[in-house]
Amino acid sequence: MSTDRAVGALPWRIARRDVRPGALILSLVTFVFGVNAILGRTTHLSGVWEDICGIIAVLSAGGLWTGWWARSLRAMAAGLVTACWTWAFVAVYLIATTGDVWLLSAWISGCWSALAGLLWLRDRRGSV
Repeated sequence: MSTDRAVGALPWRIARRDVRPGALILSLVTFVFGVNAILGRTTHLSGVWEDICGIIAVLSAGGLWTGWWARSLRAMAAGLVTACWTWAFVAVYLIATTGDVWLLSAWISGCWSALAGLLWLRDRRGSV
C-alpha cells in the first residue's frame, strides 16, 4: 500500500480521490435521515427537535462530502464529529422520550454514532 493513500480507503478512486467506504455510507445514511427529519417523516422525533436534527444531519453529510471533494481533513473531521453527535442525540432523545432503553431505533442510532466517532479517531492520523 502506497503512502499517499488515505487511511481506510478502498484500492480504487473516483475523480482521483480515495473512496472511504465508512464515511461514504455514514454520509448517505445521515443525509437520508436529515432529509426525512426536515420533512417530518421520522417516527419518534417531533417538532423543533426533528427539524434541528435534520438540519444538522444534512450539514454533517455536506461536511463529509466537502471534505472528500476538497481533500480537507478539517471538513471531513467536522462532518464526522457532527454526525457522531447528531446520532448520539437521536439515541438519547429516543430513550428519554420513550423510556425504553431497548428501543431498536435508539440502538441503531447509537451504532451510527459509534461508527462516526471511530472513523473520526482513525482519520485523525491519516490524510484525505
